[in-house]
Amino acid sequence: MVEAREVIFSFIIMVLATASASWLMLVYLRIARRASLLFFSANLLFIVSCMLMAARFGRSGFLIWNLADIITLVGFSLFSLGVRTLYHQPLRLYHYGLLAMTVLLVYPVIPGQLSSAYWFALTFSVFSSALFYFIARDIVAANRKRVGLVRSLLLGWPFVLAIGLNGIRVITQLSNVRPVYFTHNDEIFGVSILWFFIAAAVFFNIALVGQVLWRMIQRIQYQADYDGLTDLLNYRAFQRQLALVDADAKRRAQDFSVLVIDLDNFKQINDSYGHLVGDEALKHCVQTMAMATRQQDCLARTGGEEFSLLMPDTNLASAHQVAERMRRLVEENPLRYQGKRVPLTVSIGVASRALSPLEHLIDCADNAMYDAKHGGKNQVCVARGRGAPALAAVKTEPAPADEPTRAAHPKRS
Repeated sequence: MVEAREVIFSFIIMVLATASASWLMLVYLRIARRASLLFFSANLLFIVSCMLMAARFGRSGFLIWNLADIITLVGFSLFSLGVRTLYHQPLRLYHYGLLAMTVLLVYPVIPGQLSSAYWFALTFSVFSSALFYFIARDIVAANRKRVGLVRSLLLGWPFVLAIGLNGIRVITQLSNVRPVYFTHNDEIFGVSILWFFIAAAVFFNIALVGQVLWRMIQRIQYQADYDGLTDLLNYRAFQRQLALVDADAKRRAQDFSVLVIDLDNFKQINDSYGHLVGDEALKHCVQTMAMATRQQDCLARTGGEEFSLLMPDTNLASAHQVAERMRRLVEENPLRYQGKRVPLTVSIGVASRALSPLEHLIDCADNAMYDAKHGGKNQVCVARGRGAPALAAVKTEPAPADEPTRAAHPKRS
């Protein structure tokens, strides 16, 4: 039995060493570098703790009992910090500080010997469950909006399972019932629990690799669909959204409208103030325009200084009101950057699906926007439809809106 334990411990250390090497390779390749470095460090700590635990047979001492468990818990803490780092979540160090203080108060009290195995099992299960909960909670919080609760739980399933198994372990320990996967006293490291350690080492790291890959996929999707400067949908993603809204409008027999918006005199802003101020002007314009939109509207950057707004369930008259409100907001909120006051205006073209076929809808709104440009800029022009001249509406007062507004454009999740 002792030889079997030694072989299994050696296998666990080999698995952890392989995981450490894999994480170190990701660090070298600059893939989720900070998170991968934390995961690499955690696996190194697990190797140290396994080497200490392997020396427990027939021995006593703070180093191989108390410190080994503490090192393992620190490794789980690094797992948790790595997940938060991966998803750019606040670290909330006070949670870990409170847990660390509790661990340092409790573990020195437990005698480092075989007769205390019951208390080591109980204490370790409680603290590790708390850390597994932190990890599972952060994975769910980072992915729930995008993939839903069930799928986000599946992304972190080894940690969810570990919480359940540790819960069973605590209950059985408190009930003086010997758990199936843990035995104490003379069988402190039975073969069953060692195989459980192997499974945990493998599946925890696989789950975390899955998180890194999933995060990479999200970033690739973001770069494919979003504009990096303004955090708005790009032209291709806007076209997909337009097709979805059109299909939904046909199914429900509802109208929708599109606004094409161009920032006036953008070249002069770049030439006069520099490209850095030009970028700030675009971001400021987006934030200002978004104040006139609803949550269901879709604002996208479809060109250098050109934007498009997709407005579901909105007829031409209502879209015209929104366009006027948007034009006025941009005019009344100039960019203030490093002591400079940069006036901004926009020219807007409005088109409705009810008057234009889908394949010409953007062109109609775009032509109306150019009519606003040619009419003196800082205007709203409404397209009558395909082949009809646009109706100009120069600085008209907007009618009161029935729809609630939002303070900023929607961010990606």
